Amino acid sequence: MNVSEPGHSAAEILERVPVLRLLPEDARRLVSESFVPVSFGFGEVVVEEGSEADSFYVIVEGAARVLKRAESGEELPLGS
Repeated sequence: MNVSEPGHSAAEILERVPVLRLLPEDARRLVSESFVPVSFGFGEVVVEEGSEADSFYVIVEGAARVLKRAESGEELPLGS
């Protein structure tokens, strides 16, 4: 888990993630205790299609683009 926002606890940020609000309180507490602050620079790849998942990211500040590489090699935007 990765989160970083000055002045806000991981538990407070977790409350803003709709799917995680469905977890029981004790599970949310365990999840929030697992958060580790991390930052990425502009244009830096956070995850890549086909890579094994080992983290769950919560974007607290800034934005991210989601791209898919077509068979032609062209990057196709899926969302931001």
